[in-house]
Amino acid sequence: MTSGSKKTTNEQTIFEILAHPLRRRILEEIHNRGEVSYSIFTEEMGLQAGTLYHHLRLMRELIEQGPNKKYRLTPKGARAIELVHSSEGALVSELKPVPIPSLKVFTPLFRSFADNPTRSFVEGAIVVLSFLWFVISIGAVVFGPFLLASSGLKPHEVILLGLGSWSLCAITLELLARKVYGRPKNTLALATACSLIFVLPGVLGVLVFLLTRLELIESISSGTLLLVEVGAQIWSVLVISAAISDLKHLSWERATLLALIVNYLLLAIVLVLVSLNTIG
Repeated sequence: MTSGSKKTTNEQTIFEILAHPLRRRILEEIHNRGEVSYSIFTEEMGLQAGTLYHHLRLMRELIEQGPNKKYRLTPKGARAIELVHSSEGALVSELKPVPIPSLKVFTPLFRSFADNPTRSFVEGAIVVLSFLWFVISIGAVVFGPFLLASSGLKPHEVILLGLGSWSLCAITLELLARKVYGRPKNTLALATACSLIFVLPGVLGVLVFLLTRLELIESISSGTLLLVEVGAQIWSVLVISAAISDLKHLSWERATLLALIVNYLLLAIVLVLVSLNTIG
């Protein structure tokens, strides 16, 4: 094996190890501090022992314990930091999570999605299906952040449209982040984050369901529906931007750009469906 091919193989191994955002956080923390004790990982970074040991084991080529039992970078770990910082011409500041200030409260939630992607994805699917069931009860359909009349669609068709919009949102964002900005794969965590865009239209469905069951209202006015729709669009862009910023380590500007692209894609599909009288 030539020195060039060996170097390429080593770089590929490093990127595979650092495909998980938590492992990049750990590496950056050690790089910034020089040495990091176990208590810093558990107390300041909020990592649980099992999760921490799992990731440290996978990073054994990049991290070692010194005589004082503190964790420090190996020569290969120092090389990994250089590769991450220079990858795709990205700036160091952009490789760190840049949460939207107004939605900073969601940062621990997004990180939990990344730490437990499969479990979080299942929970997100349950949330989406629950909201879709309530929306069906008021004769509506949810397509991403859009709440519209179902125009006589059957319940399973409403569910398929809702799940289709969720999948489209997650897959489009994942592909854009990977292909355009070279970010690592974490599709399940991003899909779970995308489930949050259903919250506002879903809450409206729950509210109308309860009010109609109690016979307090007969239907929701078009003016109220329009107001909620505007709010849902703003909510969708903010939540997706915050999720991409945390999960894909992109700047606010780039995260917002991807969120707007997905939102306009969903809007274009909604307009097509409306023109076909599928929804309205």
